[in-house]
Amino acid sequence: MLLKLSRIVLIFIVILIASVYLPHFYWMAASPRIHKPNIYYSPVIKKFLTFKYDNNPNVFCTASDGKTYSRKGSDTLLPFLNYRLLAAKSSMPDSIDDIEIILEDVRRNNFLLRTRPYQLDLPQIPVYPLFESKPERLQLEIPECFFRITKDKMDFINTKTNKQNKQLTEIFTKSLVKAGFSFPSKNIFGNPTTRKAFDEGYFVIDNNNFVYHIKMLKGKPFCVKTGIPNDIRIKKIIIKENSLKEFYGHMITKDDRVFFILYDQYKLQELPNEGYDSSRDHVFMVGNLLYRTISFISTNSVTSTVVNRQYKIVDTLKKTWKDKYQLTPGIISSYIFPFTIMTQDRSSYFTNIFIKHISFKAIYLHIFLLIFTIIYYIKRKKSMIKNWLDLIFVLLFGIYGFISILLFQREDIE
Repeated sequence: MLLKLSRIVLIFIVILIASVYLPHFYWMAASPRIHKPNIYYSPVIKKFLTFKYDNNPNVFCTASDGKTYSRKGSDTLLPFLNYRLLAAKSSMPDSIDDIEIILEDVRRNNFLLRTRPYQLDLPQIPVYPLFESKPERLQLEIPECFFRITKDKMDFINTKTNKQNKQLTEIFTKSLVKAGFSFPSKNIFGNPTTRKAFDEGYFVIDNNNFVYHIKMLKGKPFCVKTGIPNDIRIKKIIIKENSLKEFYGHMITKDDRVFFILYDQYKLQELPNEGYDSSRDHVFMVGNLLYRTISFISTNSVTSTVVNRQYKIVDTLKKTWKDKYQLTPGIISSYIFPFTIMTQDRSSYFTNIFIKHISFKAIYLHIFLLIFTIIYYIKRKKSMIKNWLDLIFVLLFGIYGFISILLFQREDIE
């Protein structure tokens, strides 16, 4: 009995390993090259430009009306994106839409934000540096004390001595209590790096789902209840300090809505989010002096929406292409592999077991291998009754099960 049980365990181990590595090696040999387009909105011709880098020297981008442009010709269509190049060549326009173009304004209004699905699931160490937001020497420095929010206080720990800083703990805890904060916190979002021009601290969700803004100003606490509704189910707040100071960052909710958190009294500005799936799609935002372009990029499509500075929709474009599972190698793989197990996924930063690409088309190969196994056992004069479990493995797991029973063949016990 122990021998039979051990064999079954080994078969399952081989099935698991095969479902990871057989598809992996297959795609290493057969993976096609897919040219994904980049989409930008031209403030000059008021049309989307699709850039597809497929080594065609005559066509660098295509406008939404079908007109094509060379690389040199496309530079002037995106003056805010290429302002350094155009300024160096004295080709920068003096004005667009009757708005005077000043290079410093262009630089200050340009921004690029990208959020990938795994960033919404990043592991966090629950202690955070609280920077001095107005340092005397105008340079952010890593503080000695890091904070954590426990069930009854905002606790500051000196990282050199590993002891509590009672003064900071007391004044920040009192400030939070005065602002109405309910301990403990449910989530803490910030941008804990010195590689930024200034610091906006942290946005913290309290025990009642209200959002508070916390930072340090000249050694004193700044704790404000933002007024963001507590019925919005927040998945992630991505803080991105920007010299434009139009928004603190963007917020993604559990029902896949996207908002900017504005400097204007923490108001929420909802962004177009048609078809967005936060577990699958990349968010790509480009801003300039006149427009904001919000793109959601999946494995086989991109939806881009451009809005003006008042966040009114100007235009929308959707592009699709065939992903690798829609091309010939992918179609073939669907008839070979019933499923694929991956240890990493674009939706998570953690290593785990992810069952992907389940295909019922592989049932044809399952039936063929089952018939082959039956014939093989008949020729070997093996009992079908005693080997019925092998046939189940082949029928359920196809090529994975077939390989496993060949590696661990069972001799009939008379």
